[in-house]
This record gives sequence, C-alpha cells and structure tokens, in this order.
Amino acid sequence: MVINSSIGEFLRRSTPSSVIEQWLTTARTDFAPAAMAISAAAHTPHQTIRFADAALQAGEVSCAQLTQLRQPDLRIERATSVAANSSWDVSGLMPARLAPAFCRVEGSIEGSIDFEVWLPLEDNWNGRMLGTGNGGFAGTILTNGLVHGLQRGFATSSTNTGHHDWEQNWAVGNTRAQENYTHRAQHLTAVNAKVIIEAFYGRAPDHNYFMG
Repeated sequence: MVINSSIGEFLRRSTPSSVIEQWLTTARTDFAPAAMAISAAAHTPHQTIRFADAALQAGEVSCAQLTQLRQPDLRIERATSVAANSSWDVSGLMPARLAPAFCRVEGSIEGSIDFEVWLPLEDNWNGRMLGTGNGGFAGTILTNGLVHGLQRGFATSSTNTGHHDWEQNWAVGNTRAQENYTHRAQHLTAVNAKVIIEAFYGRAPDHNYFMG
C-alpha cells in the first residue's frame, strides 16, 4: 500500500505507531481483496452468452431484450431505453441533464446484490467499462458515478454491495454479507457487467476501470 508522503508524515508525527500499524493492517485486509477481485474481473475469459430465446444473438439485441439474458445467479429485472437529454436526479443532488441516450439495465446477483449498468448506444460507446464504488457502508446505487461514466462514453456499473442502506444489522453474524460488502459484490458486478456489455454490443470491452 502506498500512502501520500505528506499524509504519511502527518500520521507518523501525530499518531502512536501501534495505531498506525493497526490501521494499515485493517486497510490491507479490507481493501486489498477488493482490488484483487476487480483486477481478476478485468481478466475474466469470454463467457458463452445465452438468452431465453435461442434465436437471439449477442450484438443483435435491443435494450429491452437484455431481460432475456440467462446467466447463473443473474436476474435482470428491467432494461429500459432512456432518451437523449433526459433529466436525471443524481443521488439526491441537483438533476443532471444526460446528453447521450442509453440503455439502463437493473438487476440482481444471487438475489441480494443489486446493480445497474448504463450502456451508451453503440455510436457513443468508447469501448471501455467503468465500475463505480460508493462511500461509507454503501447500501445504495449511486447515480452520480453512473452519470460520470456515461457522459464520458463508458459502459458504467454500480452496486449496492449486497445490502440496503436502511438495513441496520445487515452485517451482524452474516459473513457472506460482510464479504459482499468488502469485495465480493464488486467482483460479481464486474463479471456480470462484462457479460451484459458483450450481449448488447456483440463484443467485450477493450479495457476495464474502477472508480471509487
């Protein structure tokens, strides 16, 4: 782990060494798995794209037809075409004006990991994927990250990391929920987002990024 030199110097001067070591140990434990999971997702081999209607082919489906995509543990609830220049409420902030038209995919993985993937239309896609994070204990899909990526031509994903922000005791005694929050939900969202992207555009993204 690399710490900015000025921040590191401040910590060394103002914080007992035992506390710094505890913080570093926690950071390595909590954040390193997420980084490795996202890196692994970026190198996931191409998967077979399957639809409920066997006549459908990747790259030849409409936005709405993405609901027929069939992958293990993946459920696409809705796939909606959003017109260009739509006004969008950005996570409770001022409404944003979305210039490009896009396909909004809403779904879940394993029943508890909610996610969205926003797909710019093919003429506006830059050929890349952007996964986005959220702050604190997560629990919600942050549209500001989705808007940021979409406006720049990325096929962009976001996840609630496996729980809702109104759930007070979601992590108590629930090891799987803890794993989903720390790294697993981001990994599974990245893997399935790549499948959705390939189903829609007919090819996998050239490069994969994470912001958050």
